[in-house]
Amino acid sequence: MTSKLELNRCSTCQKSTGKCMCDGCKNYFCSKHFEQHRQQLSIKFDDEISRTHDQLLEQINRINQSSVSTSELFNEIDRWETVTVEKIHKAADQARRQLTQLLNTDKDTLAKDFGTMTIEIRGR
Repeated sequence: MTSKLELNRCSTCQKSTGKCMCDGCKNYFCSKHFEQHRQQLSIKFDDEISRTHDQLLEQINRINQSSVSTSELFNEIDRWETVTVEKIHKAADQARRQLTQLLNTDKDTLAKDFGTMTIEIRGR
């Protein structure tokens, strides 16, 4: 059977003076190695925080850069819309002119034909 002292050995130096237990890794440490363990965890934490910070900053920068691209894309859509609407207006104006010409031509033809018929009817 193992004694309590054997269970509380320092996980670094294996001496039976492990008085401090790390709640995270559940290992025992002597005072000296517990302080070292704390420093290692602190450095690791700082590194992870810094890395996470850098990753978030990179994502923010990418989003900001892509929003410039997004803005340009929206501007391109607006230009496309303007050009398309202008083309539709021109096509509609041309269709109106052609219809007006056709109607005027038909009116003129009808008026001439009607005039000719009138002369023929009255001339009889």
